[in-house]
Amino acid sequence: MSENQSKAIFLSILAAALYAVSTPVSKYMLNMVPPTMIAAFLYLGAGLGVGAMMLLRNRFRVRHYKTRREDFISKTDNIVLNTYITLQQKKMINL
Repeated sequence: MSENQSKAIFLSILAAALYAVSTPVSKYMLNMVPPTMIAAFLYLGAGLGVGAMMLLRNRFRVRHYKTRREDFISKTDNIVLNTYITLQQKKMINL
């Protein structure tokens, strides 16, 4: 297994673990914080994560991979995916 594959596997497992932990933490915080603040914390965490990945992108970039047009998500799929995610977040907060 190459070094790039090991990094990819580690980062995917880390992302899954953080995603799994976020729901119980959010449920626990509902007793102390209003739902709008929880949503703000979730978006802030996502923004910080994306910002950190942008700063570290050269370290984790695979140099030999060429991006093809088929690798990108279409605008329609992006809108559908973002709508679905937003509705799921609202449903989870209202539980």
